[in-house]
Amino acid sequence: MTPMFSVKECLRGYSIDSLGQMCDRWNLAVSNPANRLRAIEKVLTDPLHIEKVAGELSAPERRVLALIAERPQVSAGDVLGVPALAGAEPMASVLQSLATWGFVLALPREQHGAFGFSYFARADQNTNGIAFAALDLVRRALPPAPPLDFALPPQADAPEAKTPDAPANRPALDAATDAILEVLRIVEVLTPRVTATGELHKSDASRAKELAAESGLSPDALALALMMGRQSGCLDARDGRLVVTQRADRWSESNTADRVRDMFDAYLSSEDLFDIHLFFPQIEGALDEHLPAGSLRRTYHKVLVSQLLACLQPDAWYTSDAFADLVRRADPNVLFNEERWRAIASHTHDPSPAWRDRSWQAHDKRLIAWIIQSVLGRLGMVQLANEGRVFRLTPLGRFALGIGEAPAEPETTDNEALVVQPDFEVILYCDKSTPVVRRRVDTFCERVRGGIVSTYRLTKDSIYRGLKTGVTFEQFTQTLERHTRRALPANVVDQIATWERKASSVSIFTGCKLIECLRAEDAAKLVEQYPEARRIGERFVLTVATPDEIAARVDYSTPDQRCLLQDDGLALRAPWATRSLFVRHRLEEIGEVTETPEGDLVLVLKKECLTKDVDWGLHVAALDSMVVEPLAPRYRTALRTWSGDANPPSIHNATLVRFDDADMCSSAMQLPDLAQHVEGRLGLYTVALKPGALTSFKKALKALGLSIDRSEGTLDDGAPEDWAVQWVESQRPPQPTTEDAVKTVAAEKLVSPDDDIQLPAYSPQIMREIIQDAIQRRRTLLLRYKSTWSNKPSVRRVNPVTLDTVGPVPSLSGYCHRLGGARVFKFAQISGIRVLEDERF
Repeated sequence: MTPMFSVKECLRGYSIDSLGQMCDRWNLAVSNPANRLRAIEKVLTDPLHIEKVAGELSAPERRVLALIAERPQVSAGDVLGVPALAGAEPMASVLQSLATWGFVLALPREQHGAFGFSYFARADQNTNGIAFAALDLVRRALPPAPPLDFALPPQADAPEAKTPDAPANRPALDAATDAILEVLRIVEVLTPRVTATGELHKSDASRAKELAAESGLSPDALALALMMGRQSGCLDARDGRLVVTQRADRWSESNTADRVRDMFDAYLSSEDLFDIHLFFPQIEGALDEHLPAGSLRRTYHKVLVSQLLACLQPDAWYTSDAFADLVRRADPNVLFNEERWRAIASHTHDPSPAWRDRSWQAHDKRLIAWIIQSVLGRLGMVQLANEGRVFRLTPLGRFALGIGEAPAEPETTDNEALVVQPDFEVILYCDKSTPVVRRRVDTFCERVRGGIVSTYRLTKDSIYRGLKTGVTFEQFTQTLERHTRRALPANVVDQIATWERKASSVSIFTGCKLIECLRAEDAAKLVEQYPEARRIGERFVLTVATPDEIAARVDYSTPDQRCLLQDDGLALRAPWATRSLFVRHRLEEIGEVTETPEGDLVLVLKKECLTKDVDWGLHVAALDSMVVEPLAPRYRTALRTWSGDANPPSIHNATLVRFDDADMCSSAMQLPDLAQHVEGRLGLYTVALKPGALTSFKKALKALGLSIDRSEGTLDDGAPEDWAVQWVESQRPPQPTTEDAVKTVAAEKLVSPDDDIQLPAYSPQIMREIIQDAIQRRRTLLLRYKSTWSNKPSVRRVNPVTLDTVGPVPSLSGYCHRLGGARVFKFAQISGIRVLEDERF
């Protein structure tokens, strides 16, 4: 199966001819179209068949399969947009061969027609939205991808012994490591703000450039180091600011080869187009639009360069120009140099071959040379000579590219890397120190002066900042002692220990759970059961892990939960299991609060407990925000009356006329001759007349053939709930709502975790066949359905019964588990479907 869909779900979207071609490829003698799907599914779920054929794949097929297997799904247009990664063979033919084997399956994501292999011959294959995914069995049995098979450029003459610009291995910090360590220090000092787009705030970015310039770091190197640091996980945006993570310490403690490989992988996988913006300033907007985020095309120019570098001969020298020509031969359209839109964006309406050649020389070729000289050269992956025009791969570069062993770590004598003065000054010799020493000193000290011999100062703030990273006082002093020949001054050690004790006097814990127990005895038992827990007061326990026997949870990161239940009279009750710690304080402002033996809080509204000079509406609003059910009128009336805002009731004499039929009473309200004498209506059968209007009302009724009889008896229509339904029906409101309708709308709008499940989507014809098969075999369906009452589709579990495709609105009838009853689903509103083979009804 694939990461999201099963093999059967994917094959359902294939045409009959495509299934036949797959059967021919696997030598399956299946002539019945209905049995082809089952036969192919059986083969693609057999590990023995997959392992046998996977070992016989051609080199281009293994390259493309490895490319697709790296991601859960890849759009076909994205794969076809990186043709050079398949090698010299056309990408479309390689992808078609893999699809015919079934090693990559077309995902049923869109409601297109049946998928066919003729797709690869279409002219619109880059825009029709088809995506592929590799089988899970193929991912496990996939052999390593071979290097690309393009013809290598001619080797250059070896430079003289004195001409190389940089040695193959530096004993001290390489330039890239130095730049990233400097960026980590700048971020710790500034903690710059990060915008919604992930960029540094303009003022903080300017300050970072100033600090980098003071350390001799260029703006380009700063941007490149920031990109590598964020991609490798050493830097991360938290709460709107860029901070240094624990990953930075682990990275600095690793050996040189691992550090270089991590930085190079971060550069390759980073989707920041810093290098594109540097060499294509005029068309960076157009390039950014055609390099969508998350696509293979976004990093294609870097990945292609790295894979071509892996093809070069070890210890052989090549010119940068010859390597750039190799990239152009592999794919001249690597950065859309062959596309007409690039010419238009460059204000050239006639993209002749001569213009394309000039554009390549001015932009693309310079970018490739920059990658070799600035990126690979700084990382120590290549050895440069003749002012960067000639290069060769180093053992470190071959290891970072994944084609060689890690070189031996050069021996360094770092016991003289630093000196600690009695005046809290620290002198660091950068050419003798390791990255971990530089990292610790940058974290625990304030830099006074940079350079090869940098000067730092130990301060209280710098010690506090270093302790926040998780490194203890003992670990820091041990680092200082291991890398200096002189003993640490006693006054410095004592002062650092004093600062450490002050910092540890207040501990801040995040992600803790505060557990409230009903009795003090329960809190004591909980502390004995969990030794890491701390008891606070008598009934509260602070712990990191949540015990399994917790009865209820209260989340303080969200608004207060509704916990008040309405009792008889003017009392409200807050159960102990659902109330928060702030409920008591809020209730004491409204009335008298008592606590029951079960831990429940009981609030009784009392006039003397109300806070003076507070409007009664604020108390009502406070109760409304805490009650589970809508607040009863008696509470609102009591608070309003006690505040003196309620008007006293008044007594009126009125003439009442009662009818025996509700329709007749309604007619009295609608006929103009009668309605002009009516003051109002009481219930279903009674109207109140205006003063002195009884005689005129009798005459109007007599004209209709009715007379009025005097009655002295007491007539009671009963409770309103007995006749309210008839009243609603007689009035016929424009939007009648019943209890069932309200429940249906509430269930439709309810958000379920199952709504995020990815379901296959097929054409209407294939979907109809799936539903008919499920009805026949009595299998439950998962449907992604867009209801009239909901703003977005939701996933329903349905037992299908009938499928109507003859009526004016094709629909599916069945039992909906979510709504708990029979429902009709419009066929056009179903956007996804899955058959639950294990559930039968």
